[in-house]
Amino acid sequence: MKKKFTLVCALCLLCLIPMNGETRIYFAYTDKSEQPLPVEEGLVTADYRYGNGFKMNNWDNMVGPYNPASGGFVEGGQFGYRQYGFSASKSQFSAIHHLEESAEEKVADLTQVNGDWTLHMAIKTNYEGELLFKFQDKDGAQYSYDITDLVTSRDNTWCELDLEMSDFIEETSIDFKNCIYSSLEETYAKRDIWIIQGTEVTADGEFSWDDFYLTDNGTTPASGIEKVAENNEKIIYTGSAIEIVGGQVNELSLYNLSGALVNTVSGNVMNLDNLAKGIYIVKTEKSVFKFINR
Repeated sequence: MKKKFTLVCALCLLCLIPMNGETRIYFAYTDKSEQPLPVEEGLVTADYRYGNGFKMNNWDNMVGPYNPASGGFVEGGQFGYRQYGFSASKSQFSAIHHLEESAEEKVADLTQVNGDWTLHMAIKTNYEGELLFKFQDKDGAQYSYDITDLVTSRDNTWCELDLEMSDFIEETSIDFKNCIYSSLEETYAKRDIWIIQGTEVTADGEFSWDDFYLTDNGTTPASGIEKVAENNEKIIYTGSAIEIVGGQVNELSLYNLSGALVNTVSGNVMNLDNLAKGIYIVKTEKSVFKFINR
């Protein structure tokens, strides 16, 4: 009976999970996460925006595009964009996205990012100098990439750009397996995620950005499941429940990508009724799994 049940679960998995689903990790889209993220068939989103335990240094009023479907960006109001004014009295301007220090752990997990992913963002600036984009891993090492030529508009009109992670990885040799960040890290640098920087500023100006996310471009495996701890335990996902087989499991714990505990149950089966779509982490006494609830 158990073998039959496992086979049925596997078939359900193949039927229920879209082959071309897309995963996006959002860093900017709205004012402190008050506007819902886009909802599209097959789209799974992770919310790393301001207000979900994440913050931008020096930039206080992050708001997102009014109508991203038509490429519209509003010059302020309820749904505007994030803007930063800089001065020539500073040698450079920069913004750092990081986790806010908290007694309750928040986690930003970018370990799934690889060369198939793309970084998308919209930028508006009148700054004509060099622009750098940097990722910082959990140890504080910075990996810099020149995006000067990608920002083609410098007259305060919107420019949307895509930075292929294959190019970024080849240029910087970054290992995203070392890019999981905790708000409980004692060293501040270990909570930083990325930096946008303008260097050698010679005149006052503005820099604005919006619609910022990482996407896997629909390359997530059809199973939607990734095992991140090696042992004999396996996860079976039916769409309505998950089951851990291949070991003695006394308790299952479910976390979202921000590190918040969503549910805990005794035994090896967890019902997923009313669970929002998204990427989750399942922990047993011996294993850790990632899965996408679609």
